[in-house]
Amino acid sequence: MSDSTFDAENKVIEEILGDKKSFYTMPNYQRPYAWDKDRVEQLWYDIVEAYTNNIEDPEVDKNYFLGSIVLVNNIKEKSFDVVDGQQRLTTLTILLCTIRDMFPDNEQIDEISDLIISRSKNRKRLRLSPHINKLINFNATIIDGIDFKIDIKSEEYKKNRYLQTAYYFKHLILNSKNQNSENYIQHFIEFLDYLLTKITIIVITCNDTGSAIKLFNVLNDRGMDLSSADIIKSYLLQNEPSEQNQDAIIEVWKKIENELEKYDNEKFSDILNIYLYHLKMENPKKALQEELLTIIKSESSMSVINDIDKFTTNYLSIIDSTHDYNISSLTYLNHSVYWKSILTSAKHLKFNKFDDLKILLKKYYFQSWITDGTANRIKQTSFNILKILKNNYTKKDKNKETENNIFNNLSQIEQIKYIIEENLKEHGDFKNYIMSENAYSKRWAKPILLLLEYDLYEDDTKEHTKDYIPITKTLHLEHVMPQEYTTYYPNITKDDADKNINSLGNLTLLTYKKNSEAGKLPYSDKVKIFRGEKTSSGLTTFEITKQLITNYPDTWGIVEIKERQESLRNDLIKLLRI
Repeated sequence: MSDSTFDAENKVIEEILGDKKSFYTMPNYQRPYAWDKDRVEQLWYDIVEAYTNNIEDPEVDKNYFLGSIVLVNNIKEKSFDVVDGQQRLTTLTILLCTIRDMFPDNEQIDEISDLIISRSKNRKRLRLSPHINKLINFNATIIDGIDFKIDIKSEEYKKNRYLQTAYYFKHLILNSKNQNSENYIQHFIEFLDYLLTKITIIVITCNDTGSAIKLFNVLNDRGMDLSSADIIKSYLLQNEPSEQNQDAIIEVWKKIENELEKYDNEKFSDILNIYLYHLKMENPKKALQEELLTIIKSESSMSVINDIDKFTTNYLSIIDSTHDYNISSLTYLNHSVYWKSILTSAKHLKFNKFDDLKILLKKYYFQSWITDGTANRIKQTSFNILKILKNNYTKKDKNKETENNIFNNLSQIEQIKYIIEENLKEHGDFKNYIMSENAYSKRWAKPILLLLEYDLYEDDTKEHTKDYIPITKTLHLEHVMPQEYTTYYPNITKDDADKNINSLGNLTLLTYKKNSEAGKLPYSDKVKIFRGEKTSSGLTTFEITKQLITNYPDTWGIVEIKERQESLRNDLIKLLRI
């Protein structure tokens, strides 16, 4: 350590976890481990993609940069306190433990094991603080060996996020070794070598905790660097010799910026990213500006800016469709770049089955979401849809010549339907997931009820005219039978309550005010509040809640929950079945 406030080194994983001084402690003030399935999959697929890119072209992704970690040298403990980067270090350690326990005979197992527990010192490389570790024994369930026979429905699994991450990695690794998988890794040993020697992290080591926290805040503060949009604009101007055309480019660019200023969450760089997906039809391997410049360099600046202008107009026309309940439904999805790219491309290309396409996308993405799908599950299918829209996709499955010929002769919309159904077949049936005993905890619970809400709200011409309903803090999921049920439902068994109270059949939509008024009241009082009686807030505005009190005006119990659960399931099947 020098006399400066900090030292910074670019290191690979085998250096970060394998040096003789590589021992790390999570201080008490650190938050518990929080990575979910999405984050874990994103890390894995990013590394796999970088490795694949490097195999195809050794000049691409020579290293994969995983960010930085900020440390403080803890001389007393002979370790480093982790100020920033604890989630990544923990996740990487879980990945290594997963590989160790899945492949005990692997030729690299000793090296990998040493990155987890130092052989020379018999000391664990990563030590969580008692505060972070008080609920789950990280050492017992991960470091000392992972038990992959634990039932994923058990409480032991559900309460152990470390174990969940290990199971996610196990599934991803098994998938990568399946020759029929689009994520197949042919030479897994080479991939492990890339993982250990090509994944880089900037390790910043500070003299004291105060300096480390200040540095952490600076690193996480947003700077004012040139955006991707600025770089593209500069390129277009530099490559346009005519001053008159340069003025025209500036004018069109400003017009687009002025349009985007009318929207709270629409940025030029986001539009350009969607435009890149439209042009490239595959996952970008480089930064946005690099990818775009590679594609547009053969085009004139005027043709590019005019195309971006038209593309933006088509994009905003979709965003403005606040009375289109299919578009409204799509906005609830976590990974919006895919449906936005597809629909904007379709509009830009004047695709004649646009209405059929948006309905099909809604059904596909919601089915995938309900069955615990992540961005990586829908990514390749989404890119293939873009290729179909641009007549750039041909099915070439080995040993399926007849099937390939049939597919290639289908219309574009039928081809899209086909590849969507093929993707959905690989995963569980959404109809079973709807019946989850714990729908309340699912991110899709509110959006699913909103889909039903839009479907219920029709005018006399059977047009869906309800305004877009944003998911905000004022929109609440109401337990019709309260979670604390014993006061008004003393005869219900705990087993019945556990299976039904958090199910979709016992949930409805309310505004915050209605929710706070209804609270833990008995059902008869809740019905009065929903109807607007004895309250200043009036009748509930939600059709799905009106339907509830119409169908069940007097009584609510386990039988009614199950009956409504089945009814909602049937309604959702009609809405989402392809």
